[in-house]
Amino acid sequence: MNAPLGRRRLAGLIVGLAAAAAVFGGALAQTANSAAAGPVMAPAAVASMSVDKTLIGDLWANQAARAVLLRTIPEIAPFVEQIKGITLRQSAPMSQGGLDDAKLKVIQDDFDKAGAAILASSVTAVTAHPDDTAAWLKDRQARFAAYRAAHPNPDSQTDLWDGADYPEMVMVPAGEYTMGSPVAEANRQANEGPRHRVRIGYSFAVGKYPITVGEFARFVEDTHYDAGDKCFTDEGGVQPKGGRNWRRPGFDQASTHPVVCMGHNDAEAYVTWLSKKTGHAYRLLSEAEYEYVARAGTRTAYSWGDDPVAACAYANGADMDTQALYPYRALGLTANTCHDGFVVTSPVGSLKPNLFGLYDTTGNAWSWLSDCWNDSYDGAPTDGSAYAGRDCGRRSLRGGSWTNNPSYLRAARRNWSVVGLRLNFDGFRVARTY
Repeated sequence: MNAPLGRRRLAGLIVGLAAAAAVFGGALAQTANSAAAGPVMAPAAVASMSVDKTLIGDLWANQAARAVLLRTIPEIAPFVEQIKGITLRQSAPMSQGGLDDAKLKVIQDDFDKAGAAILASSVTAVTAHPDDTAAWLKDRQARFAAYRAAHPNPDSQTDLWDGADYPEMVMVPAGEYTMGSPVAEANRQANEGPRHRVRIGYSFAVGKYPITVGEFARFVEDTHYDAGDKCFTDEGGVQPKGGRNWRRPGFDQASTHPVVCMGHNDAEAYVTWLSKKTGHAYRLLSEAEYEYVARAGTRTAYSWGDDPVAACAYANGADMDTQALYPYRALGLTANTCHDGFVVTSPVGSLKPNLFGLYDTTGNAWSWLSDCWNDSYDGAPTDGSAYAGRDCGRRSLRGGSWTNNPSYLRAARRNWSVVGLRLNFDGFRVARTY
């Protein structure tokens, strides 16, 4: 498993925390100097850093959340102590200036919240870091050269790869399965029925991983495609935010992470380009194909069995690591009780594959599909093709993401979104007609 944070991100994080601690100290000193002169007011810096009091409280005041931060990123411990030390040192002159204990506690609580905000913004914001695209491409080119040397006739192999710029593919055999969930399955949704047999009468190639940031960057570099500059993120509640896109989704990513902030149109533009560049017929999967490849021959609620806690070995979802930094996501929900080692998206292939050798078919990022949305399986195709009727302004998604608890990671779980919306947990995976 890859480490939750790479050295590059960690270096940026430490620098950010150090700078934040210095700013925090300055705000405290300013408040201390003015304390004796008049009424005590919370400084503007504190107010601006602690707007989301629920998130702040769980990050800093909650001992369990703080412990997860320190366990996940132990290098921040000195800066945590530095923030606490500044708070205590600056509180002393305030108390000497005639503040009673009650007023001092109010100030101390505000500073604690500001300290939490410093940690939150440092950990979850996009940190300034060198572009890793060149290193990623160099590694891909070396691996592709080795692949071609080992596969002189690649079209006869079970693993296909058209080039270093393009996604690695896995051949999936023809087969038949029962689509949907049984009525008795826990957390079943009405739109997961009626259950019906689907026969995939053809073999086809499927992306070994979701499309990554690096792969999408090669497309954008070649075409100058504009994937927008507004994306729904969870910074202060799920809402559209300017300056957020596939390069800056609201958290740090490397070229090996699944690309997110993708709309359906972005996914279609990519597969059109990929087909033209390679001369092969690439496309999005249908919903029936996606459930088939995600189940990989299993009949259980999850592709790994019926135990939701086992998800952390296979799927990057909302677990104890995510819960510590995004506590509001658990309102009305229950995060998984395991640890997968990742707070947001993870490098593709970090966890175990399913029985078809595919990674991240569950969790990490939702995958856009070719189907128009249908709120039941009435009239659904039984041959693996996409549903093409009714509401094509909404399209299906499958797989769940880093934001979702186990109920969304079930093999039969369905979802949809409006084609033009971009969210920082939506991406896609490709198929190739063979």
